Amino acid sequence: MIVDARKPLFFGAGSALREVDLESGMNKLHSITEFQRGHVYRGGSMEVFSELTGAQGHEVLFVGDHIFGDIIKSKKTLGWRTLLVIPELNRELTVWLSCQKLYTHLVNLEFIRAEIYRGLDAECQEQPVCQTFILIQLLIIMH
Repeated sequence: MIVDARKPLFFGAGSALREVDLESGMNKLHSITEFQRGHVYRGGSMEVFSELTGAQGHEVLFVGDHIFGDIIKSKKTLGWRTLLVIPELNRELTVWLSCQKLYTHLVNLEFIRAEIYRGLDAECQEQPVCQTFILIQLLIIMH
């Protein structure tokens, strides 16, 4: 695993590839000639990574948090498989789950509204009587 790759530098000239001491978080200052399973590395370059692993294209999973700098560039340029990390998504999911009953109720109201209007044609001049019911329901939901 490589962390702190320093993109876009990683995709070009790169930086020194260092192993990370997992206890201190500091770089170990020795030459890397092969990757060890379970070890973490910092920096490097796409070229050095490819040389040490022999992996190409779909054999690599690139994880990033920037849609252009990480995901699109590595996918288009190198053909790597990509995984986008979206930290904000956790909050969005929490809100969505806490409001799921409200969302379901709104979807049902929209269905009722669509059913009310389905039978009307373009020449209809009056609002459906049931429209008031939906407005009342929306007011109840909003407060």
